[in-house]
Amino acid sequence: MDNYQSLGLPGLCFKNDGTIPRKKLHLLHVDESAITQGSGADIVITSPQGKDMKFVTRFDFKASNNEAKYEALVIGMRMTHEVGAQHLVAYSDSQLIVKQINGIYEAKKDNTVQYLQQIEELKIKFESSLLVQIPREENVKADCLSKLASTMEDCQTRRITI
Repeated sequence: MDNYQSLGLPGLCFKNDGTIPRKKLHLLHVDESAITQGSGADIVITSPQGKDMKFVTRFDFKASNNEAKYEALVIGMRMTHEVGAQHLVAYSDSQLIVKQINGIYEAKKDNTVQYLQQIEELKIKFESSLLVQIPREENVKADCLSKLASTMEDCQTRRITI
């Protein structure tokens, strides 16, 4: 197990052959909420030192549930790159989104294809990136604040320190 690093969830590791220094690995948890009052996302970036940066955003457009999931991931990847991440492991509780991005499921809708193109463009900004689907119950880092963001009238983007 010397060459394996935990990804912060029980039983979830990746093999690190020494090419990814732990001090350069950032974790990203994203979640969305799309309800009749609006759509929003919560983004939690965990630094290599284990410090969480939490962001809430409310979309200024009506988004479907899947669009909100893609928006959350795109925004999260941009923010993670902006904080200087070189290696990224992103978590989402959406099986559909993760499998579309990882090429297991085909994307058919034009807007989905556009999101996939954006994500591919973002992925090349990192030396390495991995997207992992996790159960909704394990995505608690990002779940609660996204629901709050979708109901807040005056929220565009806020940093929340907890």
